[in-house]
Amino acid sequence: MHILLKITKTIRRSQARKGVLEHHSGKMANFVIMIEAEELYSILQRCMGNPLPGKQAQMSMLPEGRSLEPSTGSPRLAAVLLLLYPKNNQWHTVFIKRNEYPGHHSGQVSFPGGKRDGNDKDMAGTALREAKEETGIDESEIRLAGPLSPLHIPVSGFHVHPFVGMLFNTPCFSPDSTEVQYLIETPVRNLLNPATRRVTTMVIRGNEVRVPFYQVKGETVWGATAMILAEFLSLCSQITSVL
Repeated sequence: MHILLKITKTIRRSQARKGVLEHHSGKMANFVIMIEAEELYSILQRCMGNPLPGKQAQMSMLPEGRSLEPSTGSPRLAAVLLLLYPKNNQWHTVFIKRNEYPGHHSGQVSFPGGKRDGNDKDMAGTALREAKEETGIDESEIRLAGPLSPLHIPVSGFHVHPFVGMLFNTPCFSPDSTEVQYLIETPVRNLLNPATRRVTTMVIRGNEVRVPFYQVKGETVWGATAMILAEFLSLCSQITSVL
């Protein structure tokens, strides 16, 4: 409760400053966005420095019959980036639509990311490098707010480390056509709308199963990506005033 009171006070200060500045234009309008970005970054860091929603949030989007327990053997390490950036006066995030290829995640919608490279300093470095390779963004401009809860994907054997990062300006994307069909940009507020959460049935390994998913601009976001998103949105539900 104490941390939520602090967050509420911070949000109110941000809104008060916005009320003073929003009558101005040009460079001053950019200053308003920067103030909001700094406030959001600070709030996210504090939230992510506390115990995360973790499995409770992840399991809300767990496909029927799927387990979160690691499979036997050494897992393959991977990382993804949930990127936040301002666009059209709203905070957005971006997904990628993967190309079709022989593999478990062919054609799926996911966050930018991939497997760890031997040259990566750490898992955060993996997330930033992969995001740069897949979307063309400048990784040096991204400020990491922190990690979300790691997630094991039994079907592919990957142990995924998600990170939340921020850009303070609208990015100019240049997706890699060898890996990405196209990008899907959406306001975070749209994802917080309960109407985006739906349930369908899919045939997985010969069995018809119930699968919760997010409907995002006509695309189906399910599986590990939906579970990562669910944890992030659980955090966002506390700070919607600055989103």
